[in-house]
Amino acid sequence: MNLNALLLKVSHKTATSDAAGSADRAFLVTAVNEGIRQILQDTRCLVTKVTANLVNGQSEYELSAFLSTASEILAIVDYTNDDTNRTSLSVAPTTDILSRRLQGATGAARRFTLLGSNLIIVQPTPNAAATATFYAVVKGADLTTTSGATSLDTYLPAFAQKALEDWVCKEASEKNKDYQGVQYYTGSYDREAIKIRKRGRWLSGRRLPAGALGYPDEPNTPLHDNSFDAGD
Repeated sequence: MNLNALLLKVSHKTATSDAAGSADRAFLVTAVNEGIRQILQDTRCLVTKVTANLVNGQSEYELSAFLSTASEILAIVDYTNDDTNRTSLSVAPTTDILSRRLQGATGAARRFTLLGSNLIIVQPTPNAAATATFYAVVKGADLTTTSGATSLDTYLPAFAQKALEDWVCKEASEKNKDYQGVQYYTGSYDREAIKIRKRGRWLSGRRLPAGALGYPDEPNTPLHDNSFDAGD
């Protein structure tokens, strides 16, 4: 689905105009960008491999420096060190990283911490150029009012786009002071977010085990009605 198709659906559902050049369209596109960000934060449904180039003698890095476009890292979900010694990279408490850095240790980066949402500190301070890989949730460059033909598949998986539609409908309903619509679409968005997270677990092979009949300590014992004494 592209941006035009999404805005047309929202327009039909909320009586908000998607006409080119209109104030309503600008409002809806802003809501789309906000919705993409919110869905990524709530579900982490799209993960991007980000390569971090570590510099000899430098321990602090802006996360934005690791991205080649006008994008933003929203969350880091996994990480590894690509240095030749294959040292594992692990997250560590900020106070521990800062105190150890004062000791002046250098070597292959083994630990890192994130300050705020933008500054990453590695420890020890690299003593040679190296790379690390972060698997991150990344928000791409914002869509604009002229991005109508742009596919939303590069921003969200297809199975997450119903949640985006609900989010934009919620925002449009609030704009129109349709508070019943706000309540409906908020509930629908929340349900879709749960489905997206479940889909993510299913894709990775993580499922809850099937239930079994019987008592917990005797799972193979069939349940039966023992509410009366058949001998009476």
